[in-house]
Amino acid sequence: MAMRRARMTIAYKGDQFHGFAINPGVDTVASSLEGALAQILQEEVRVTPAGRTDAGVHAWGQVIGVDLPDRVNLPVLMKQLNSLCGPSIAIREAVWTKPDFHARYTALWRSYRYTVLNTETPNPFMVDSAWHIIKPLKLRAMSDEGGEGRKEPRQSNIAGIEKNTESEELIHGKQQWEKKKRVCR
Repeated sequence: MAMRRARMTIAYKGDQFHGFAINPGVDTVASSLEGALAQILQEEVRVTPAGRTDAGVHAWGQVIGVDLPDRVNLPVLMKQLNSLCGPSIAIREAVWTKPDFHARYTALWRSYRYTVLNTETPNPFMVDSAWHIIKPLKLRAMSDEGGEGRKEPRQSNIAGIEKNTESEELIHGKQQWEKKKRVCR
C-alpha cells in the first residue's frame, strides 16, 4: 500500500493529558491521536510532533507529521479525528506535504505564550490558562529593555516577583519563562 505524508496543525487542552509523548499507562495527546487513527484506518499509525509538551500544557498550533495510506481523504479524516478526539483535541488543518517533511526538524521557529493574570482578584474562568499574580508587575523590567540571555532563578527575581521556578529564559529580549514548577508567594 502506498503511503503519503500529511502535516496536521492541532490544538489541545492539556489538563487531562500527561504530556504529548507516548507514556505507557497514562493518557497523552499522542496516544489519543494514534488510538483514533488506528480505529479509523484499522492499522497502527505513529505521529511525529514538532515538539513535546509537559503534563497539563495546552497548545493552539502544534504541528505533527503522520504517514497515511494514500487513499485517505484528509478533510474526512479531520472530521473523524475531531469527532473521536474532541473536544480536548482538535485537528485545525490537515494537508499533504513533501515526503521529506519532518515536523520537528523542518520547523523554522516555535512560539510559546505564557499568560499572567495580574489582578488582586482571581478569575475562575482563567484558572487553567493563566498564572495569577497579585503583586503588581514591573512592566519595564519585563519589556525588551530587560536584556537577553539566561538567568538562573536564584540569581534574579524577574519582575520583582518571589517565585520558585527551575528555569527562567529571556528569549529575544522578551521575558518568557519555562514553568517547571510555579509557586507564587
